[in-house]
Amino acid sequence: IILAGGKGTRFKKLTKNIPKPLLKINDKKFLDYLLFDIARFGFKKIIIIAGYKGFKFKSYKGKKILNSQIELFIEKKFNGTLGAIDKVKNKIKSDFFIFNGDTIFNFNYLDLFNFSKINNSKTIYLSLRKVICKDLNRYTSYNFKKNDLYISKKTLNKKILISGGIIFCKKTILKYLKRNGDFEDYINKQKIFKNKIAGKIYSNSFIDIGVPKDFNSSGLF
Repeated sequence: IILAGGKGTRFKKLTKNIPKPLLKINDKKFLDYLLFDIARFGFKKIIIIAGYKGFKFKSYKGKKILNSQIELFIEKKFNGTLGAIDKVKNKIKSDFFIFNGDTIFNFNYLDLFNFSKINNSKTIYLSLRKVICKDLNRYTSYNFKKNDLYISKKTLNKKILISGGIIFCKKTILKYLKRNGDFEDYINKQKIFKNKIAGKIYSNSFIDIGVPKDFNSSGLF
């Protein structure tokens, strides 16, 4: 699943008429880079969930990239990332990955899948990366207690562990989803997921076009 429903409000004029994942870098849409990056790992189906100006994504409906079939779901009402996933749960027939539509984390996604097989007592598996905390409000900080992942305090200008925007989930979580809210915030707070979240740290290259500064400096590796 690619979550591509955000309004990109921090971009102001740049996303006034176009969704953030469709902004171009080197004359190519960011979403095209992301789709190819996912498809090269052999995924059979990729579901794009579009929200803001969703009609702009229509050219992707039914498209095939490598061996990956693209499906498009356009939200009529925005209910956050949690609500977006809930709306397509009937289309999900197996364990699945969630990708942010405005980031690319350049690691082998199948490694996260294999990690889930080794740690099969969990239901949610986060990709993690280390960053220097420059904004206390921007990220959720994680830490480990044995094999469990928990939310930790942040300190400015210190290294913290944050989500890399790629999550592997067992299909069983779908029955616990609600119709609105933020997915990561929800799983971190619900008792049903306590001791059920694992994480693995990757140090690979990362692109985040979530804010103008990062978008303008992105060179796609």
